[in-house]
Amino acid sequence: IEERKAKGDTLAMNFKELINYLPKSIDGYKSADPEGSSTNAMGFSFSQASNTYSKMIGDKEESIRIELVDYNASYEYLTGIAYWTTLNISTESSKGFERTTKADIDNAYAYEKYDNESKSGSITYILGYRFILTINGENINSFDELKSIANKIDLKKLASF
Repeated sequence: IEERKAKGDTLAMNFKELINYLPKSIDGYKSADPEGSSTNAMGFSFSQASNTYSKMIGDKEESIRIELVDYNASYEYLTGIAYWTTLNISTESSKGFERTTKADIDNAYAYEKYDNESKSGSITYILGYRFILTINGENINSFDELKSIANKIDLKKLASF
């Protein structure tokens, strides 16, 4: 945070730039139009960008929603949201799992969960003590689908800001 301040990097990037970090497409899915917003007020700054991708599998719609939020000038707020990065959570049952993990890249933590019955899951990343990236899936075949979609996003670059 102090390094970013020293460089003059004190505001969240504009949502139009954040949209560029979302996948343009995901194989086999139809992409909606990406959305976003930026807010700056009294030293508080954050931006968000999101998109939804969907496909029909038989009579069920499979959907993926990706949201990227930049909390660059709102570190205190991010700290409150990201408290789980300090916990070591691991729960597994016949119905699914929830767990926290240190991602394979520097300055990146993940909270993962999957429900076998509803075939829904999510991965939430804290990246570079600045970004929250959430990937939600509904009616997906496995948690591995979410992981493969996460690999299409430049997590390493986001974590290095």
